[in-house]
Amino acid sequence: MSNTQIGLSNFDRGVSIFVAANSYKSRRLNEDILAQQYENNQQLSALRREIHESNEISKQILQNQLKAEENKEIQRFYKALSFNLSETLELISKIDDDLILYYVTTNFYEKIRLNIIEANDNLEEILDKTFTKKLLDNLNSLKNKADLSSNDFNQSALSKIDHLISDFKKEEKRISSIKKPSLELIEIKRNRVNILRTISIVILGLTTLLGVLISLGVLFSSGPIPMIIFLLLTSVFGIPFYMLLKKERNWRNEYDKFIKEQKENRIQFDTNLNRLNTEYHNKMLEEKENLLNHPLYDAIMEINERHPDFEKWISSVNEIETTFANKWGLTDIQDQNKGKNKLDSSFFEAARLVVQNQLGSPSLLQRKMKCGFNKANRLIKQLEENGVISEENGVNPRKILFANLVELNQYFETMN
Repeated sequence: MSNTQIGLSNFDRGVSIFVAANSYKSRRLNEDILAQQYENNQQLSALRREIHESNEISKQILQNQLKAEENKEIQRFYKALSFNLSETLELISKIDDDLILYYVTTNFYEKIRLNIIEANDNLEEILDKTFTKKLLDNLNSLKNKADLSSNDFNQSALSKIDHLISDFKKEEKRISSIKKPSLELIEIKRNRVNILRTISIVILGLTTLLGVLISLGVLFSSGPIPMIIFLLLTSVFGIPFYMLLKKERNWRNEYDKFIKEQKENRIQFDTNLNRLNTEYHNKMLEEKENLLNHPLYDAIMEINERHPDFEKWISSVNEIETTFANKWGLTDIQDQNKGKNKLDSSFFEAARLVVQNQLGSPSLLQRKMKCGFNKANRLIKQLEENGVISEENGVNPRKILFANLVELNQYFETMN
């Protein structure tokens, strides 16, 4: 394995490019990029603020200006996307290994085709549309050329690499989820030292000793009464003292038994824990050894031997994608989409405000919640996505989809 030039991380990075070639995701991604461009455009933000504060006639004028400015952003983005696709196709056309060409075109074809069609639908200039039509022809030409190698590809390691990487990752995840065994040491409950009993023994012992001394003094006096007093004092103080001593002795015996059992229990616990740890360690070594024998490694070796330029081409395509992504803030958008389902901490407060006032506008939230314009817009968007208010409809106000707070609270319960 030390001579393998293509590492797992490189394969993973390359294949991840093609995993995302889903048509819906591709279109949604372009929409998110445009939405972010709108937010970053200060002129658009200023126009939106003016629209919220203007009268009906001014709103229509500003609305037209807003659409014109948004259209500029659309044209700018789709022109850039077209040139990025052109650069990608030019790079793919230079691949001189037929099986790598088949691998790339098969995985990338649908994503590029849909992006070209989307760009063509949104671009307005004839030259731009002609350019995208040429891109589509080039793409289909590459696909036809690559399809000639389909039989050879199906017999090669490249045809299995995606599945092997997926299976390898599942095995890694399964192994990492194996938990180390744990044992709970069962403590035997023991009686604590009874301080009251100890004090009673001391007091009764001293009292009994004093009583015995007094009784002995009386006993040497003449008559039967001293004997009765001696027996009485001895009974009153001696019997309780004896009982306490007996109880203390039983407790001491129990304590010694407890110490012995606890030691035996600890020895048994340590023995079992060592046995389980040894079994776990051996199992993990066996699992990792089996993972090292995974067929993915053989496939990597075969690809490295027969297709030494595989990593170079994958990295080059990846670099074009990354450059375009960084330029248009794609990384930021993907990070935002990870937490897209997470509601703003002020979401429920905002929902109650719009329902209570029957008005769904950012200005209401800014005024009532003392928040900024961006947060107010974000809350309005979340209220729309979660069915509290309707979509934006030109200059018309949004509809509030709940008549009162009772209905809203019932809806919140279903959300939770």
